[in-house]
Amino acid sequence: MHRFATGFLLGYGILVLMVHVSIDYFLDLYTFTDSGTVALVAGVAVLPLAVYTLFRLLPILEWPWYGNVLISFAIGGFYVLSAYFTVKKLDLLWSVATRPGTEQQWPIGAVEKVFAGRAGFVHTQVTLRMNQKPIPLEASRSSYFWLKNRKTIRGKVSISGLNEYVIRELDVSANERWQARGAYGQDWFQRYRWLGILLVLYVIWQVLKDRFFSKTP
Repeated sequence: MHRFATGFLLGYGILVLMVHVSIDYFLDLYTFTDSGTVALVAGVAVLPLAVYTLFRLLPILEWPWYGNVLISFAIGGFYVLSAYFTVKKLDLLWSVATRPGTEQQWPIGAVEKVFAGRAGFVHTQVTLRMNQKPIPLEASRSSYFWLKNRKTIRGKVSISGLNEYVIRELDVSANERWQARGAYGQDWFQRYRWLGILLVLYVIWQVLKDRFFSKTP
């Protein structure tokens, strides 16, 4: 039973990772509307996994009761959120695999970077004029760099089972996509180069500490 449960947890982790990686590969643009019903169903579905994880983890930690309460909320929240976003994104991927799209062209109203506190640049928001209405859609971070100068975009659109717009097969060349990924990499390095500086300073400190402040005679 223990080996089966551990394997099940590992399989769940692999599924979550594969779904979140696949989104950027198979989808170009999509809407993402929050749903309390989906969150509730996903939370109930993963509740046994959360309980099992806590059952195995809490005896090892040997924390006081308030620590156990905090870690229980943290792990429960992780499972609910990961299951919710995985279900929503599986719905998008399923739409790509099973629902034929209709080819259309749309004017681009705005292309913006979306930031989330310390997480930084999390995705691109693109506003398209669809059915005479402005519709905000999500795209990958690198998509910002090939979308920002476009006035229109052509692709195939379908509606997912959870009523989200799913757009793929855009009129963008592979070369444009690779150039955008390179531009995103440069942008990321410029914003987070301080991490490299901290790492270099830490290594220098460790070298100096071992050489000049070692307690070994």
